[in-house]
Amino acid sequence: MRYLLKKGHSLLSKDGEQGYIVPHKFMQAEFGEAVRSYVADRSALREVVDMGHYQVFGSAATTYTCLLFLSGQDRDKFSYKKIREDPRDLSTLDESDLASERIGEEPWILLSPAELGAVEKMEECTPLEELSDKIFVGIQTSKDSVYAVNLVEETEDQVTVSSEETEEEYEFSKEILVPYLKGEDVNRYETPENRKVLIFPYHTSEDGYSLMSPQEIKSKSPKVWDYLLENRSVLESRDGGSMDGDDWYAYTYPKSLHEHEKEKIITPEISDNCSFTLDSRGNYSTSVIYSITASETDYDLEYLLAVLNSATTWFYVSNTSHVLRGGYYRFKTGYLRPIGIPEVDTGEGDLSELENVKERYQNQEYDVIRKRAIELAEEGKESTVYNLLCYLVNERIEAQNQYESLNLDLSDHLGNYSEGNSLHQIQGYQPPSDVSNTIVSETSSTRDSLRVGRVSVDRDRSKLTIKASARYKPEDEDAYETDQWGYTETELMPALEFVGLDENYEQLISEFVPHIVNERDDGVAKFRENATKTNSLVDRLESLTLPVISDIEGSFDRYLKIRAKADDLLTKAENTDDIINQVVYRLYGLTDDEIEIVEASVSE
Repeated sequence: MRYLLKKGHSLLSKDGEQGYIVPHKFMQAEFGEAVRSYVADRSALREVVDMGHYQVFGSAATTYTCLLFLSGQDRDKFSYKKIREDPRDLSTLDESDLASERIGEEPWILLSPAELGAVEKMEECTPLEELSDKIFVGIQTSKDSVYAVNLVEETEDQVTVSSEETEEEYEFSKEILVPYLKGEDVNRYETPENRKVLIFPYHTSEDGYSLMSPQEIKSKSPKVWDYLLENRSVLESRDGGSMDGDDWYAYTYPKSLHEHEKEKIITPEISDNCSFTLDSRGNYSTSVIYSITASETDYDLEYLLAVLNSATTWFYVSNTSHVLRGGYYRFKTGYLRPIGIPEVDTGEGDLSELENVKERYQNQEYDVIRKRAIELAEEGKESTVYNLLCYLVNERIEAQNQYESLNLDLSDHLGNYSEGNSLHQIQGYQPPSDVSNTIVSETSSTRDSLRVGRVSVDRDRSKLTIKASARYKPEDEDAYETDQWGYTETELMPALEFVGLDENYEQLISEFVPHIVNERDDGVAKFRENATKTNSLVDRLESLTLPVISDIEGSFDRYLKIRAKADDLLTKAENTDDIINQVVYRLYGLTDDEIEIVEASVSE
């Protein structure tokens, strides 16, 4: 890449210009240092158009690019543009003129002056790297299908497991098994639960780790050793056959094995938001999970977690990491180390103030708490704010754990029931105004692979409206934003309307219709998602049948109570997140304008 740019640029006349499509990762990654240095030293940069997560080559290749325009003459400034939505709509471009002196061989953080001001305040704080004992990646066995087995049943001393490699079940003793997390087990503020255990043939201590001998494994757990022998040829073939030796049962890259049992903060490597959480259970993890230990600092892990899950961290990472398809970002060691952590006093704070705030929080007086928390931060009551954040994080974790424990699957609650009326047979049904002129009234004769996308239910006084989106394959894919299967999806639009429904029907339709459509189980409740030459999407929704209310009365009431509990927990979580954000903004010293920029960036 450097040679191509250097050669091309050397051929430019003074008035000449040239453009390239290049991986935008070069702006931050180590491999791009030479390119950044060459361009910056010559003040040759005229314009950068960052394509974000948009795939310019469609389905032909997954690559994240930018347009790089160079000039034959020195320039004292350059233009930076970033795609926020559809690149075919140029009105969605964010544009800034930046000074050429701002770039060099160091990673380029290309932001508007206001955005840069917010980032610089974060970077003025102590970096996470200095506060942590270690930031490390999970275990790489190079054959998780052998080592990481699924938990089927567990007793005090034994586990029944299933192997993805052999597709067989085994009974193992627990002696050389450890709890093991996969990427999908790690979620924002949720206490992780392992669904797998890892065969762990190592000794660990505070100082490091060492591989067990075959004799020791056989002595501790003969059945595990027999299982490893059963898979010996598979394990020896790892890493191009390099494991074909005495240590054939070892991991290919055993790093930081003695760190996993410590209390830590963990995050998936790739996420579309800040998904940090606490692990106090000593779980081991796979190589797509990163861990942060911090036993030497005065800060509790809850305080660090509050900052790491805040909107400011997402703003920082999304502007310093590189974006992947779908708006996902990487949370690898290199991107975690520089995250600035505001320095605060960790004393016990004003105990009376804290008790008052906690009591109001338990009474769900979120607006009062938000206002008072901001005041405390702005008044510099650091130790009180510190303890408040730790408290809020523990409450946030508990709310998330409670929410995840609720069974919100409507089918489980309803059980068996008789089918009643179709939606179009319910008294009060009517077509929405002008629905016949919208895509939901079309058939597959006008749109290829037309089907129902999402649905929502809106209540407005005495009227209830079912809105639906349409998915289809456009003739000209380049003219639309499509998914990996070639589908584009419309906005939600009115499809069915009901006027004067009683409360029972309103509640049932509001819960049952989205559940059936989102389940995508064709034929259930006589609903099918695809249009035909004679059936439109409206026809498909009209045919959806509701349960006979008398058959589900008790079970549906129980479901509604659990749904109400879930809604309360979501409200608690959302308000707690916002209170934490408001406090963290003030700890960084962000201005009102900078806070507005961060929140606008996070809401995209």
